[in-house]
Amino acid sequence: MAASKHADLAAQITTQFHGDLEDAACLHDIVKACIPDTVLLEPGHLSASEFNIIRSHPVHGAHVFEQSLATSFGLCAHDIIRSHHEKWDGTGYPDGLSGEAIPLAARIVALADCYDALTTWWCYKAATTHGRACEVIREAANAHFDPRLTEVFQSIASDIARCADSD
Repeated sequence: MAASKHADLAAQITTQFHGDLEDAACLHDIVKACIPDTVLLEPGHLSASEFNIIRSHPVHGAHVFEQSLATSFGLCAHDIIRSHHEKWDGTGYPDGLSGEAIPLAARIVALADCYDALTTWWCYKAATTHGRACEVIREAANAHFDPRLTEVFQSIASDIARCADSD
């Protein structure tokens, strides 16, 4: 992969952005703490009303950070929380953003969150392997994920597997 191919992404990832992303990423689902366990731990398919409860967490979570948008951390946290369920092709939620209209921090966290969700056991599904998770992410490039970030992810997949194995 040529270094210039992703130069525009690299230019956006300043030291400040990296620090804010690292600190704010863990907040992406913070408001899920307010969702009833009967919904979060539902082993079967969610009803339409239960799914609407789940879909509301980005908006409610972003609202928490609206008072801190003047700081780079507050803006990063707000962007991640509100937009981490948006999809590259515009089919995500809550705002139906697409492409580069989705904040970069949210695009990064969406990809990482998907990998984590795939490789983690949940009451409603078994964990998948690292290799299968990478396949799912690769297949979702251009639809769910930023294709450039997907390429970067694939280029460091072996490093991610080593980190996952060391847990």
